[in-house]
Amino acid sequence: MSDGKSAHIAGSVNTGMTMGSGRHAEHIHFQAKLLGVVLFVFVVLACGAWYIFSRSSDSPSSTAAKSTVNAPPANTSLEQQAQYYADEGQYQSAEQSWQKKLTGTSDASDKVAIYYQQSTLAVQFKKYADAKKYADEALSLAPNSPEPYVALAQLAEAQNNTPLAKQYWQQAINHVNMNVPGWNMVKSDYQSHLDALK
Repeated sequence: MSDGKSAHIAGSVNTGMTMGSGRHAEHIHFQAKLLGVVLFVFVVLACGAWYIFSRSSDSPSSTAAKSTVNAPPANTSLEQQAQYYADEGQYQSAEQSWQKKLTGTSDASDKVAIYYQQSTLAVQFKKYADAKKYADEALSLAPNSPEPYVALAQLAEAQNNTPLAKQYWQQAINHVNMNVPGWNMVKSDYQSHLDALK
């Protein structure tokens, strides 16, 4: 009988230990979850603090320094550099690329094309005085070419001067060289610009 009592007591002790172990395991599991949550919150706060700190260093002087650091990929043409800078919102750098291209050529038709590009760039950045200057330079070199008139028409449109824009688009149409392949498409394009202003 004592053996039965021992077995029963042992079973009770065993059961009690199992129940105690279960509560202990639950407590450890809860602490592990709590620790995980605390670590997660800590990491989120640390990342947030880092982000705020890194953004606060974007003062106007450091932003200006960053914008001057941006450079086009190596081995790009001056035209590609100008386009890169224009896309980056860096008017002065784009304009300087066109100026370098301009000083590197003596061909009048190349100069007209560059002045046209410079005028278009200036209009894009609302530098209307520059746009007029470059369009006038193109016009002085090639008064019988449509490009200077297109540049002047774009400038007039940007300044909401519709009557003047119409005059320049008409002059561009009148100066299309019919000996150049694709002249009819060019003329049609200019005509569609003119028609859109009516």
